[in-house]
Amino acid sequence: MSKVQIPLSIVIIAKNEEKYIPLLLKSIRQQSALVNEIIVADAESSDKTKEIALQFGCHVVPGGPPAVGRNSGGVAASSEYMLFLDADMILPTNHTLLTMYSRFLVSGADIASVRFVSHQRSKKRSFEEKFGDIVYSGWNVLRQVQKVTGKIVSQGGGCILVKREVFTQIKGFDTTLAVAEDTDFFKRAVGRGYRYTHFPDIALYTSARRFSQPKNLPRYFVSTLAVGALIVLGLYTRKKLVERFSKGYGKLGGDGKNDN
Repeated sequence: MSKVQIPLSIVIIAKNEEKYIPLLLKSIRQQSALVNEIIVADAESSDKTKEIALQFGCHVVPGGPPAVGRNSGGVAASSEYMLFLDADMILPTNHTLLTMYSRFLVSGADIASVRFVSHQRSKKRSFEEKFGDIVYSGWNVLRQVQKVTGKIVSQGGGCILVKREVFTQIKGFDTTLAVAEDTDFFKRAVGRGYRYTHFPDIALYTSARRFSQPKNLPRYFVSTLAVGALIVLGLYTRKKLVERFSKGYGKLGGDGKNDN
């Protein structure tokens, strides 16, 4: 099957993601669309993340915290369009990428998000995958509401499709933010007059590793609600306050190093 070349650069941020990044890179390799480049911003991984990325022909650049890694990859990207992905995502069908890109062009949007669902590796789904879908469903509904209202309240950085022009004009992601650098990125884009859209019918699989330990779920909820409140109130720029509330969430999110 011949592939369709599209002017897109994929930027993946990663740290100790040897378990997940092969799944993402394999799903990209199987796409009916051929992208210009795949850039992995590696935050000094101590496992085989960098080695795996190079084996798949990726361009590896220095990473760091999410905002730093995305900026590093974005600056290195050469295409008109960019797709920022987290390392634990999977493109579920061979046509996901081409569909996403085509719909983006038709929409006339400048920046877009898609629907998230938990990894579906078997018919018998784990607790964390089922629970993850409940949480992700809430996020998906919120993004659809944002599409209608045009007001950005919260966004996830797991998948961001954006024109290079937008990234350049708003000077990338704010590296001074402790959390919500992805929400801030969308807000500043919309604030500059760029058009946002959401594709609720295009899904990407994402890891439910945050929910792998049920005993930690209460802490996850408290941390998430606290961070969410800070975002809504516009206080997420206050680094020390955010770091205190997000400490538990960060441990649950992890860097992939201790996943089983």
